Amino acid sequence: APANGIVQKVLVQENEMSGPGNPALIFGADNKGKVLIANIADADVVKIAVGDSASLHFDPYPESVFTGHVKEIAGMANPTTGTYELKIKVNDSNSQLRSGFIGSASLKSSQVYKWKEIPVEALVSSEKRNGQVYILEDGVAKKRTVKIERLLEGKLIVSEGLSEGDKVVSSGHHRLTGDNFKVSNQ
Repeated sequence: APANGIVQKVLVQENEMSGPGNPALIFGADNKGKVLIANIADADVVKIAVGDSASLHFDPYPESVFTGHVKEIAGMANPTTGTYELKIKVNDSNSQLRSGFIGSASLKSSQVYKWKEIPVEALVSSEKRNGQVYILEDGVAKKRTVKIERLLEGKLIVSEGLSEGDKVVSSGHHRLTGDNFKVSNQ
C-alpha cells in the first residue's frame, strides 16, 4: 500500500479478469485527509481559485458546519455534464466524516471586484455591454464610456470607465447633445 489506510472497496476478486488501467481496489489513506468532490458550472469556475475557503454541510450532521479549502480544480469540463470537478479538502479534526457521505459546499472566492454602482437614469446610451454616461469634472459635463456588468434593482453595476469619487449626471442629460458642456448650476 502507498500509505497506512483502509481498503474502501474491492473491485476485482480472485480469479477475475480485468483490463489494463482498471482499478482493483479503492484505497483511502489515513494521512491524506478527507475531500469533498463537487461539480461547478463554467460561469462559476472562473471565479474560484485553488486555496479559496469553503463552508461545508454533510447530511449526517445537519447542524454542523465544517470548513475547508479548494485543493484542486479540473482542467476541463466533464463531457457529459459540462461541469468542472472541484476537490475541496475538509477540516475534520474530530474524524466525524466517513467515505461516501453526501455534502454541499458554499465557496468564498478570493477574487475582489471593484465595481461601481450608478443609477440607471445616468445611462445616456448603450450598445451591448458598453454604455455612455456624463460625469462632472470642474463644472464641465463630460461624456464617458463605461462597461456595464449587470442591472441590479434599478442600479447599473459598472466595472470600467469610472474612478473613485466621479460624479455621474443622473438627470437632465437628455438636454446635452455633445461630449463636453459647461454646467453653471450644480
